[in-house]
Order: sequence, then structure tokens, then C-alpha cells
Amino acid sequence: SGPLAAAPPAPPARHQEIFVAGPSKEKPKRQAASALLAVFAERAYRRPLREGELEKLLKLFDLADGQGESFEAAMRVPLLGVLVSPHYLYRVEKDGVGDPRGVHRVGAWELASRLSYFLWSTMPDEALFTAARSGALLETAELEAQVRRMLKDPKARSLAENFAVQWLQLRRLETHAQLAKMLLRLSVELVEDYFTVDRIVETIRYKSQGQPPEAVLL
Repeated sequence: SGPLAAAPPAPPARHQEIFVAGPSKEKPKRQAASALLAVFAERAYRRPLREGELEKLLKLFDLADGQGESFEAAMRVPLLGVLVSPHYLYRVEKDGVGDPRGVHRVGAWELASRLSYFLWSTMPDEALFTAARSGALLETAELEAQVRRMLKDPKARSLAENFAVQWLQLRRLETHAQLAKMLLRLSVELVEDYFTVDRIVETIRYKSQGQPPEAVLL
């Protein structure tokens, strides 16, 4: 037995990172949902939200909220909408002005994603987002400072574990080793088969001396 009015356990850290806002007397549910989705979607898309994107997500919230779901249950619908969006699943970059295939300078948000996925194999952290949001990442000094900071981070091991491994095709070494073993086994079998076939041929030649073909096959 225990106290009946015991406080519920605190939600896990990941939950708190997502639910940065909640409804209250001063903040209606839709307003809280808007604040939460604005932060979550910007991080997931790795860029500022475009006109109309937030409203589309809020319509998903309204749909679930209209069915009597709790705030957190209703939020699952637009959050899932973000996670299945191509803007989250793929690293999308804006085309250059004029010729889409021409050479153009990438923006701060695109540069942040390039750096992060190249050095860390994951999305940018808050420091990189902040530099992209202010535009400072496009300055040479800030770019160099961010690269040095990122290389000191343990996540930079991904540069060797992922990029270098893919570049040098090191993951294929195990396949090559297995292939070498298989070829060695096949070579032995082929040699054995060669001598077997050779004996058969010699036998046929011996039997065929001075006899018609049909007699050899009997």
C-alpha cells in the first residue's frame, strides 16, 4: 500500500524534448500544439517551416482532438505526419536561382545538414542549428569553428566508420573473404570432377576402339 495521491512518475527525457509545450489556462490546446510542432518540425526538416506547412500539421491535430483524444494522443497524429514526410526522410536542398543544375552557393541550413551528415552521420545539433538560423554559418570563421568543434565530438567517429568504410568499400572485405573460400572449395571440386570426367572419357575411348558408337553406350 502507498499514498493514494502519489505524483505520477516524470516522463522520460526524450518525451520532454518533444513536448516542449503543453496546454494551460493561458495557452489553449491548439496554441500549445502550434508551438510544439513549430519546434519539432523545424528540427525534423532541418530548415525553417514554409508557409502553410504548420497549418497542415495543425489540421491533423484538430482531427484527432475533435475525436476527444487527450492532448498527447492528439499530438501523435501530426508528429507521425512529420516523421513520414519526405522532408524528414530525405535531405532535400533548394535549387539555385536560374539554372537548377548550375553551380550555386548552398544556404546556411543546407550547409548545416551537409556538415552534420558528413562528419556525424546524423542531423545537426542545436549549436549548428543556431549558426544556420542566424546565417553565421556562411561566414568562414564560424564555419571553421563549427568544423573544429564537430571533429572533437565523439560522433565524429562516424566519419571513419561510415564515410571511409563506404569510400574504400571495406564492408565488402568480408564478402570477398567468403567468396575466396567458396572459390577454393569449388576449385577442389572441379579438380576432382576433372579427374572423374577424364577417367570416363578414357574409358569411352578404350571401349570405342574398333566398335560402333551404339556398342559403346551399352
